[in-house]
Amino acid sequence: MQANQKNRNTDRSNQYAEDLMKAVSMDISVITAFRQGRILKSDSLLNGDYEELNDEDLKVVEQLKGWNNQVYHVLKGIVNVAGARAVLNGVESLVSTGVNLWESTSYLCVPIDFAKEFGVDDEEIIQESIDHYLKMAKKGYLFSYTVVDGVGDMGDIVVTSENGKLKRIG
Repeated sequence: MQANQKNRNTDRSNQYAEDLMKAVSMDISVITAFRQGRILKSDSLLNGDYEELNDEDLKVVEQLKGWNNQVYHVLKGIVNVAGARAVLNGVESLVSTGVNLWESTSYLCVPIDFAKEFGVDDEEIIQESIDHYLKMAKKGYLFSYTVVDGVGDMGDIVVTSENGKLKRIG
């Protein structure tokens, strides 16, 4: 990839990340830190200060970069895993096990190379996709790589903002 294209992708990713943070009313200190090249971590259960990323978080951030994703914030929380996988007669299914609370870490991220991520090189389609995801963010939906009990999965999570602090609600 040429340096010019790489810079354009980075600038676009940075702007998209900022737009998403604004869409969910994130604290300005998180946005400012991101502009300075820092990624902060918050705990959705605590209303304390933001933390710098630890070594484990930094490894995940680098892994995601290799998968064409730039992390802009890390959100710790608790999720209810309402079942467990079981195999009966060779068929895997989800078996209800009641309430099981697990610590989760969600790495909120955006694509680095939008054409690669969306599988098209059409600027109009890329912009329509970005606009769609910004509308979804205003409703609390953000794309993340979430790790629960050592297992990671990419997809949307649902958040709400209370005084600029994100709280995962789904």
